[in-house]
Amino acid sequence: MQVTLHNIRYNQQNSNTQRQQIPTFKNQHQQIPTFPASAQAIPTFEGGAAGIITDTLPKKSSIFKNINKYYNKGVDKIAKYFTAPLVDSTPMNWAAEKFKNSRYLFNHLLAVGSAITSGMYMYKTLNNDKLDKDRKQTLALNQFLTFVLSTAGAYAIDSKLGNWWDKQTAKFAGLRLNDETLEQDFVNKNKEILKNNEEIIKANKDKVSKKDLKLLLDDTELVKEFVKTRNNFKSMLPKQKRALLNQIEGMGLLKTMIVFGAVYRYLVPVLVTPIANKLGDKYLNHKKAADALKNQNTQN
Repeated sequence: MQVTLHNIRYNQQNSNTQRQQIPTFKNQHQQIPTFPASAQAIPTFEGGAAGIITDTLPKKSSIFKNINKYYNKGVDKIAKYFTAPLVDSTPMNWAAEKFKNSRYLFNHLLAVGSAITSGMYMYKTLNNDKLDKDRKQTLALNQFLTFVLSTAGAYAIDSKLGNWWDKQTAKFAGLRLNDETLEQDFVNKNKEILKNNEEIIKANKDKVSKKDLKLLLDDTELVKEFVKTRNNFKSMLPKQKRALLNQIEGMGLLKTMIVFGAVYRYLVPVLVTPIANKLGDKYLNHKKAADALKNQNTQN
């Protein structure tokens, strides 16, 4: 490919400035360069009007190749010796069977993850040789109480926001379906269920056990199931139905993520930790007083 440079000068009537030199192709048949499939690099122009052709594509670094290699090996080791035995263990199978139909499965998974993290902190604290015994016990107790109070608070807040959030989710579904009455119909449906359950409780109070009484009560309607009964939903295409149901389910997960994240990351440092510290110190002082009294009685 031949490249020539032409100096283009406009006359005084059109312009008083001189344009920079621009490259033009000599032969019109060579205006579009082509490259064989086996080319190692694509030639590019570098340096503006100078027209210098250079190979600028860098070669892949072998550093990342080695990193990926060791990373994949590490993941395989973890999956073989930790993840697989944990998933196939008896406690995990029991938990999966017990909570497979639970409406709060996502909440439980978040709580389990927090329990594992808190447990590791407690283990490290109790095995810290730089701290004395009393101090280690106090810190470990504080970490345990922080986990318990935080988890209880997260569950409580998530439950309290449940009805309000379901109403907002029903409103969202109504807008997506162009169904103006969906939100109110959903609210009325759940009110009817709650009223019917109250009548069942009154009629069967002290007549059946609490376990059998629960079997007589109806669960409140879920937005996801309620939407399926609407005519506008039934007229949608299968792909549209799946997308809407996934969005509705995602709304519930979003609420739980926000609540647990806010409790564990913001409310814990501000509110829960000071409470846990006071409870831990109070317990430690009580224990020291009891030990001192015991030693005094032993000496006497």
